[in-house]
Amino acid sequence: MQKAHVLCATSIKEGWGLIVSEVNSQGTPAISYDVDGLRDSTTVGGGVITKPNPQAMSQALEVLYNLVNNQPKVYINLQTQALESTKNITYQQSYKDLKKILDK
Repeated sequence: MQKAHVLCATSIKEGWGLIVSEVNSQGTPAISYDVDGLRDSTTVGGGVITKPNPQAMSQALEVLYNLVNNQPKVYINLQTQALESTKNITYQQSYKDLKKILDK
């Protein structure tokens, strides 16, 4: 995941796109279909949302490919946003969030 330039998440239904959070934790942005589960996890990491079809995915992939090759500073910003988005996703934070809910 660290060596990839992008993850293409093409699932048509997710609970939470964990693979997106995992790839973001390695500094890799995601392109995902605009479906429940992927939409939220991708947006948090600064990734790209597309219509759920192969043509839209390939167009978004071409845009990211051009960033990597022609605008590396913009792509590095995407990598940084992806990585930063996962810094608070820890067992400790999950416990605190769950405890808050249970204490209500």
